[in-house]
Amino acid sequence: MSGTRAALPRTSPVDSVLLEYLNKPTVPEFPAVQPMVQPLPTLPSPPDETDYEDERPTGRCDAPPSNPLDHVRDRAVLVRLDGEASGNVVSLPRHAVIVGRAARAEIHVADPSVSREHARIVYEYGSYHVEDMSSRNGTLLAGRVVTRAELRDGDLLQFGHRIAFRFGLMDQAQERVMQKLYDSSMRDPLTGADNRRHLDTRLASEIAFAERHVRPLSVILVDIDFFKNVNDRYGHPVGDEVLREVAAAIRGALRTEDAFARYGGEEFAIVLRDTSLLESGVVAERVRERIARTPIEVGGQAINVTVSAGCASLECCLGTTVEELIGLADRRLYRAKRSGRNRVVCREET
Repeated sequence: MSGTRAALPRTSPVDSVLLEYLNKPTVPEFPAVQPMVQPLPTLPSPPDETDYEDERPTGRCDAPPSNPLDHVRDRAVLVRLDGEASGNVVSLPRHAVIVGRAARAEIHVADPSVSREHARIVYEYGSYHVEDMSSRNGTLLAGRVVTRAELRDGDLLQFGHRIAFRFGLMDQAQERVMQKLYDSSMRDPLTGADNRRHLDTRLASEIAFAERHVRPLSVILVDIDFFKNVNDRYGHPVGDEVLREVAAAIRGALRTEDAFARYGGEEFAIVLRDTSLLESGVVAERVRERIARTPIEVGGQAINVTVSAGCASLECCLGTTVEELIGLADRRLYRAKRSGRNRVVCREET
């Protein structure tokens, strides 16, 4: 067989050689093997486009082209992993930042196991490094105590006994998504104020700060008067707009460092650092007066609303917990409601 293949001329077409081989009988008493040539099946012609439902136009999707720079992982971040602040994204600049309890620390953490200036993160020669600043309870990288170490994507950082961050490299789109997820978990979507979960965490840290530095701290609870009547008369969409406008009015009367949250349905809470009980009463009165004298324009109609407020301070609170401070402010808010509304109460009845 091999000799027959070798004797074939190089110019013979492959098909003619195969047919010649198949036409030769293998033994004299057997007829030659005849190749079975079957015609190719005839495929049906494609249906008319009008009969083919899937071929009908479905409209255009003109999505804006993405910016390639949005997907370059050039953003260094720390993602908080512990406690109520879990998920918070801290963007790292390309200069040194301090981590600690001090008010001037760029990455402020209110935990007693963290030193005032616990550590710093620096950017050098294209990479980030963590440096411990002789802290009392140490800085850990991947569970190992370090004085200085380079940070790599995914590294776990711990400051003191409890505060934990994960170092990561992200692109701009990832950073935006992470920040939005954290904001949605900490903010009221209707008014943009902090939610109750965030307020409780912030207030606990403010109480610890005030006690440690022997500074005053006050809380105001504000409630919209007869808010149910607004919903019943104008409808819930108008009620939502009233909530947004009242929140904006309250926020406009506060300092940058004050905490402001939606505490309940139509109830808001304000946390005033370094503010005495008397001063908190002045702030609450300013808020009450601003809302009372400014009608809210919704759908071409002016709606007049008022608020009542109750104030409390650490100086007049028997305990120093979140529950006790909020409870005292709530009792005074109830007195303001019971006394006729559209007023502020910041002291007990004598």
